[in-house]
Amino acid sequence: MSSWSLLLAATGWHYDALTKTLRIAPRVTPERIRAFFCGPEGWGTLSQTRTADGQTNELFVAHGSLAIATLTVESSANLSRVRVTVGGKALQVTVSRKGANITLNFGGLVTLRAGERLRVVLA
Repeated sequence: MSSWSLLLAATGWHYDALTKTLRIAPRVTPERIRAFFCGPEGWGTLSQTRTADGQTNELFVAHGSLAIATLTVESSANLSRVRVTVGGKALQVTVSRKGANITLNFGGLVTLRAGERLRVVLA
């Protein structure tokens, strides 16, 4: 069980199933990380890539589902552009920033099903 804590700490994964809020703040190689995640109803991979031009975060659900109303990521990107897609289709989001925390509010529940990918591009 203690090894599970290491994965959560390394990825900064914190999911609140009651409020459907997700926070991702990798502590190990935040410039480029890809790791396993497990939620209450599904599992898959999360990834984050940082470049001089911005940051990309992705969630891929391999099995089950993952419901999200709000997603928070850490970034130092200037945020002239935020693009959020699920399965290549653009989503409208409300973006707020507090320090390095960037919060994306989906204005409702977004449920990712097996085989679907949520992609966030911050530039």
